[in-house]
Amino acid sequence: NAASAASTVSAAAPLNALLAERRLAAGELPTTIVLDDSLAINPTDTLSAHQQVVVEARIVSATGGTELTGRGDARGSENRHADVVIAAPSP
Repeated sequence: NAASAASTVSAAAPLNALLAERRLAAGELPTTIVLDDSLAINPTDTLSAHQQVVVEARIVSATGGTELTGRGDARGSENRHADVVIAAPSP
């Protein structure tokens, strides 16, 4: 099965706007993704401009199978870390 992975970051409040996104192919998994201001969708609305962001990771099957997702919060302004681990369900 081919799959793709996307990691997105959105501001927690007030707009819940998408701030950054990184897409990977299935062959690049597992991986660690570092999202920073250089990946901002809008260069004037960066990750560091927000005190709290929500990180969401999603794995989507190219064949239309079940989508796997995970979420995590990153707070503060320096060295924020959010761990989001997605594991395939047990058969």
